Amino acid sequence: MDFCILLSGRVSCYNDELSPKHLVKTLNASTVCSINHNVHSDFIELYNVVVCDIKPYILQNHIDISLENKLRRLIVSNNPSNPNRDNIFSMFSMYYHHLNNSKNIPVDAKNILLLRTDIITSNSEYKKLLNIIQNTTFEDETIYIPNGGEFGGGMRDVINDQIALGNYKSMMKYLSIYNKLVELIHEMRRNNINAELVLKEHLRKCKLKIIYFDFDYKLNPRRWD
Repeated sequence: MDFCILLSGRVSCYNDELSPKHLVKTLNASTVCSINHNVHSDFIELYNVVVCDIKPYILQNHIDISLENKLRRLIVSNNPSNPNRDNIFSMFSMYYHHLNNSKNIPVDAKNILLLRTDIITSNSEYKKLLNIIQNTTFEDETIYIPNGGEFGGGMRDVINDQIALGNYKSMMKYLSIYNKLVELIHEMRRNNINAELVLKEHLRKCKLKIIYFDFDYKLNPRRWD
């Protein structure tokens, strides 16, 4: 197996015509997901899911209320696309599922694509991504990240946390962020922290080189439905 696809936290809008379902089919890769909710059987078939680990993340089972309150003072609380979204939960849940996914990757996977089902873009952009996947020799200690997309809430010094590519060794480092998440947040010594800022700091501390590639997409506006 050359590629394994990872989906973390939640899956939505997966059958939209502009979703990555055709990319997944063309790649003929196995998909591993660790998510908070149940899924329909058509998703399992459509995305060639070999492991679907459903583990609802409960923040209070992982950190005590005192630490939670301290973190809430440091982490961005509002989200323009969904005012009801709890950003601290979203960050911890996503990175928890990254770590859980890392334990279920097939042993023969050489390269890993971290993806979201709720991205939407044109066929030409998917072909561009497919070309990168099929024609790149993914280097050690290197993560490949798109410079397009919707992320970071307009903040500077952030990095796309929605899509990433790399070989097994590099992506295992990427996916380990949950183990250091609280420590990273405290060490950054700043307010208005979000998931993208923390990820960039994690990659820096892991000494992972970042190579950016062109891939323009948006998030499906129906992802909160």
